[in-house]
Amino acid sequence: MKTRDLTLFILAGGLSTRMGRDKARLRLGGRTLLGWIRERIAPMGVTVRVIRRDIVPRCGPLGGIVTGLARCRTTRAVFLSCDMPLVDARLLRRLMRAAGDAPAACFRRGGEIEPFPLLIRREMLDDIRARIRRRELAVHRLPLRRFPVSHAEHRRWFLNVNTPSEFAALKRQLG
Repeated sequence: MKTRDLTLFILAGGLSTRMGRDKARLRLGGRTLLGWIRERIAPMGVTVRVIRRDIVPRCGPLGGIVTGLARCRTTRAVFLSCDMPLVDARLLRRLMRAAGDAPAACFRRGGEIEPFPLLIRREMLDDIRARIRRRELAVHRLPLRRFPVSHAEHRRWFLNVNTPSEFAALKRQLG
């Protein structure tokens, strides 16, 4: 799948209330979580933009998504969360291949969706703006094509670091 019509956005504007400090700036192996993610997705060879401030604040991830889509110059965007440092280019390529022409796509494990990484077409911008106006802020309510991941794949890629104890577990896992 060609990536020249793709922009990657890393959402790094959350409040980090459970962590107690900015998750994007947490240091892991000499790099911040944000730097860690950038390195792992660099093989994609596409523009990467970090969203630290949403154009529509206090809307959770949809605020970052609408911000990215409003600034996007490509027809497709992939959104990542700064607190998921194990996501890599291989997983993103898999999502792109599976998504085809779907307006939005993500992975699922069993009946539960993993909202990130999220591939979404820029044409969804007006729909997401309307959802925000209606205060329908749940990512899982978007028209998502969902692709399964195994338990082992989930453990490999989908670790989400929200608390100090989860961050400590990540440090132990990575040595």
